[in-house]
Amino acid sequence: MGRIAKFFGILIVSFLSSTVSYGDDLVTILNLALENDPTLKQAKANYRANRENMVQSRSALLPQFGIQAATSRLTSGFTDSLYANIPNPISGELVRTRIVDDHSFQPGLNNHNWGIGLNQSILNLANWYNFQSAQSSDRAAAVNLAAQEQDLIMRTAIAYFDVLRAQELLETNFQEEEAALTSLQQTQQREAVGLVAITDVYDAQAAYDLARNTTILQQDLLQARFEALEALTGQAHPNIDELREDFPIVEVEGSLINWERQADNNNLAVAAAEFTLDASRKNLRARRSDHLPTLDFSGFYGHFVTADILREGVQIGGGASDRTQLSLNLNIPL
Repeated sequence: MGRIAKFFGILIVSFLSSTVSYGDDLVTILNLALENDPTLKQAKANYRANRENMVQSRSALLPQFGIQAATSRLTSGFTDSLYANIPNPISGELVRTRIVDDHSFQPGLNNHNWGIGLNQSILNLANWYNFQSAQSSDRAAAVNLAAQEQDLIMRTAIAYFDVLRAQELLETNFQEEEAALTSLQQTQQREAVGLVAITDVYDAQAAYDLARNTTILQQDLLQARFEALEALTGQAHPNIDELREDFPIVEVEGSLINWERQADNNNLAVAAAEFTLDASRKNLRARRSDHLPTLDFSGFYGHFVTADILREGVQIGGGASDRTQLSLNLNIPL
């Protein structure tokens, strides 16, 4: 949706673009604004965040696979070695001899196993409504992103034409200031030869001061218009293209009633609000469903290997075995 809005926006403003010159045209400025405008970047970030929420909520409805593996070694023995005094068969002297070793890691028993598990939610209305709520939130974020792109096109066009308007007004102010200065000089010359009174000089001086003050104010306004354009694109635009002399003025077709009807049916802000409302309703249903029963299916397959245990020369247990388990789990909250 964002690419479509971008395409149509560029197509519209390209029709309004000016003649080729060394300044930045409207299409160039719009492309820069689409890449650097902070408001649009925030809308894109919100869209990606809502998209991730939808992916996570969908995962609760999908099968959950897990793999486990373990290995262990079991050893046991006395904490301290046992000693006894045993007579030497040759000399007959008593010799302190260790008859039982203390604990060590050898010998021991090795056990290991691995298994694969599957869990699938069969009936869980809370997860289902959470997913539907996330879908509506994702649609709302997508529509809001398109609305921000549309709004950026309008803000960029307004800022561009505000600069052109301020430039034209400043040029007019320069001409008025020059005319006021010429009138002041002529009035001063006439007063010097006695053709007019000194009050006429004061009036001409006041008119020139007013024109000069208006020019200064318009220069500040033009600088502010350039700064507003820079805030959208992230870079300065000292020169921008002017409109052609033969720029066509096209009358807009339709009536106010038709425009209102189209706005009611196609307004992106209204559509985003409707999706947001639907997401809130689905989220309310999900919270109510938290108290309903749930049904889950689980399965498990495992392979187990245990070490042989020898006791008094007899082998006990040991060997490899496989285990499988299938179950339906019903959970009823109380």
